[in-house]
Amino acid sequence: MRKLLFGFILIAGLLGAKSAQADTVTTFTSLSAWQTAMGTGIATEDFSDATLAAGLSASFGSNATVVGGLLDIEGQFYNLHPSVFTFNPATAGFGGDFDLTPGGNGGGLDLAIGFSNGTTTDAFFGGIHPEFNGFFGVVSNGAAITSVTLKGAALTGNGESFTLDNLAYGGTPTGGVGGTTPVPEPSSVLLLGSAFGILFLLKSRSV
Repeated sequence: MRKLLFGFILIAGLLGAKSAQADTVTTFTSLSAWQTAMGTGIATEDFSDATLAAGLSASFGSNATVVGGLLDIEGQFYNLHPSVFTFNPATAGFGGDFDLTPGGNGGGLDLAIGFSNGTTTDAFFGGIHPEFNGFFGVVSNGAAITSVTLKGAALTGNGESFTLDNLAYGGTPTGGVGGTTPVPEPSSVLLLGSAFGILFLLKSRSV
């Protein structure tokens, strides 16, 4: 009986460890490749006025201003007053034109991404050698994206000064991206089969 109980605990632990893993994203530095992955239904915020595009809301940090059609953020340190974008409904991915050259070398950016199932992940790109200037986007490999936080990537050193334009989001994914109930991965099926195999062996030995 104790062996069977141990078997159930082992199964729960293995499956719990798998389900606790965060969703992931695929990153893009090509606008056309990102658009292909996103499919149709992409919306764009160009920061040309004080009204944000439909489905997008923002909490701007104290170092963020909108000037000349750009979101301008000066000296963003790790997690000190970051700007946060929220998507409602949740989005398959997002991207934009990021310029990390203002102010010289900085610490880079950490895009902290939140998903509709409560998990999180991070996407990084650097502020030195060379400073990034161009399109950067992500597409979810699992649950839809509900938020992105623009943090400085470095805990110490220089904060990151940068601009953001043409923030794009939405989409009807072309590669199975998005949705809150992804199809089980092969590794999940194998893990479940292994767990039940262990339980069978324990039961056989206890007879």
